[in-house]
Amino acid sequence: MAVTKDKANELNLYSQEITNENILRAIETKKLNYVMPSVTKTNIGATAYLGFLNSLAGSPEVLTVEMLKNPDLIASMKAFFKGVERVSGDELYLEEMFLNGSYDAIINYESSLIEMNKLLEREGKEPLHLIYPKDGVAINDMPFGYVERNQDKKENFEKILNYLRSEKVSKLLENHGIRTWYGGVNNQSDSNSFKKEWGIDINKYLIPLKYPSKKVMTEALDIYVESLRKSTIQYFAWTYREACKEQD
Repeated sequence: MAVTKDKANELNLYSQEITNENILRAIETKKLNYVMPSVTKTNIGATAYLGFLNSLAGSPEVLTVEMLKNPDLIASMKAFFKGVERVSGDELYLEEMFLNGSYDAIINYESSLIEMNKLLEREGKEPLHLIYPKDGVAINDMPFGYVERNQDKKENFEKILNYLRSEKVSKLLENHGIRTWYGGVNNQSDSNSFKKEWGIDINKYLIPLKYPSKKVMTEALDIYVESLRKSTIQYFAWTYREACKEQD
């Protein structure tokens, strides 16, 4: 999650000890609203949802179906999603929506938030402050593997792999805010992308969410659809109010 500078100041979100519970409290008291990718239509939306779910369940070693039945957890998640102003099934549209609106925060990939901050700085605007809850974040790995079905292609695979691991490509990816490492210090990191003043600490080891089984994830998504997401009528009412504001 990234928040505007004014909201970060108001809620004292510059601390390195922020938890997901702190974020929930701000939402419950109606001090924080946000936009996010669709939980059911995007990878980032689903993983963000699982991250908050796991944290508010007490950060167990792994989430279980039994834990999802806890009424206190469901109540906390309902409160969390009350802070959602809009969702989008498209990452680029989500960014445009946030930049052209008046929202407090946005949930998105770290790399996307970094690119947004670069744009804001080029336009002479205040960049966003990125938040890394100490009780865990959702990390999306992008593995590149070889399935040994054709030995003749293994050599080509290794060439591609070595190219992707090269310093040249690592630098290119990091220039766009994409991590090529897992926690700790990276000597190749681009200060233009991973700025401390944006809340990014490359010396801090990120605590990753441990993804549950497919059964648990399916059950969690069913709970979201049935009990947590705002209804179409609520979104229609919001859209109507916004249209009226524009006409006024």
